[in-house]
Order: sequence, then C-alpha cells, then structure tokens
Amino acid sequence: MGTSRDGVTRFTLALGLLVLVAAVSIVAYGGCSRPGHADVAIVFGNTVQRDGTPSPRLVARLEAARRVQSEGRVRTLFVSGGVGREGHDESRVMRDWLVAHGVPDSSVVSDSLGLNSARTAANAHAWMSANGARNAIVVTQYFHAARATLACRRAGIQLEGAAVPRYFVAWIVFHEMLHGKHEVTRVGGRRCFHTKEFLAEERTFQHYQRAYAWEKRNIDRLLGA
Repeated sequence: MGTSRDGVTRFTLALGLLVLVAAVSIVAYGGCSRPGHADVAIVFGNTVQRDGTPSPRLVARLEAARRVQSEGRVRTLFVSGGVGREGHDESRVMRDWLVAHGVPDSSVVSDSLGLNSARTAANAHAWMSANGARNAIVVTQYFHAARATLACRRAGIQLEGAAVPRYFVAWIVFHEMLHGKHEVTRVGGRRCFHTKEFLAEERTFQHYQRAYAWEKRNIDRLLGA
C-alpha cells in the first residue's frame, strides 16, 4: 500500500511540475511580447458587467487598443466577442467604449460571433482577407497571449507582435494552475472558464489586490516601453 501511495504522490508531483513549467512558459511569452506595427489590432473580448459596462480586464484591453491605434501602430481595431451570460454583446460594448474614448468609428470593426479565441481568429482572418489587410497584432492580457496568438496563427494570420503587459510571475502561475483545478462549466450554453469558485479562489492569492491594481496602473507604461 505504501508503495502505491508513493507512486501516486510522485505522479501528482510530476504532473504539478509539468503544469508549472507550462504556466511559466506562458508567463515568459506574455511578458516578452511587445506591440508591433500592423494593419489590424485584434482585440479579444472579455466579461461585460450586468450594467452593460466593460469589466476592468476588458477596459485594460480597450485602453491598450486605443493606445496602439492613436500611436499609429495600426489602422483598424477588430473587436471580437459574443453575447455573454449577462446578456450583452461584448463586441458592441467594446466598440461603443472605444468610440466614446476618441477612436474614430470608421477605425473600429466589430465581430459579434467571437465566441472563443478560435472563432475570433477565424473571423478576423476572413475580414482581413476580404479587406486587403496583410498583418495584425494581438491585444489581450498576459495570461491569454499564448492562446490567442496560437489561434491566430492556426487561422493563417500573419502576426507582427502582441500588445500585452508584463505581470507578476507568481500571480500568473497561480491563475494558470487554477485552470487545472477548476472544471469548465456551461452557463447559458457557453463555456465558462472563470467560474465564481475560480474567481473566489483567485482572490485568495496573497497579493491579489496589489497585483490587480498594479496591472490597471501600469498597462499603458508597459505597452509604451
């Protein structure tokens, strides 16, 4: 019995190490990505709150998108998302926010069918092909950078860089390992990766409030580095 338990323990530790290495790889990728110059910036959707306003994480993406557009790094912002469990069209909320914050309406293309990273990438590729856009950059958070970039490359999009912020390695690792612990559920027919239980446990991270505030405070500076 002891040998069996030891074998299970070693397997669990090995699996945990594998997850940790994968998470650190994602951290390194997201932390080293930098905004380039391209025809299009693909802005991946995120949660819209019940009152119809974008969540803090979505605002961070939109602020980054507005910056790369205002600096002339891209001509068009392709904002993509679906209808979330709160009942709001993410892409419409994203477009409205950008226009309200000074981005010309003609510079924003909205995609209401970006239900996941793969769909967003496929839809962006279709629009780019139809409109003569040759390349793109990705706008998202550090922990989503690798997944979003892989989806774009699989869709055939030529990427010039990823507009993502650096972050505390410990929080990123903690976040990624929570994905291995919490199951993906379905809410209103859509997959929910960040359940209430997931978010509640994420907030138990020792420096969560400080880290989250740091992200909001530093995203523009990081993108301009």
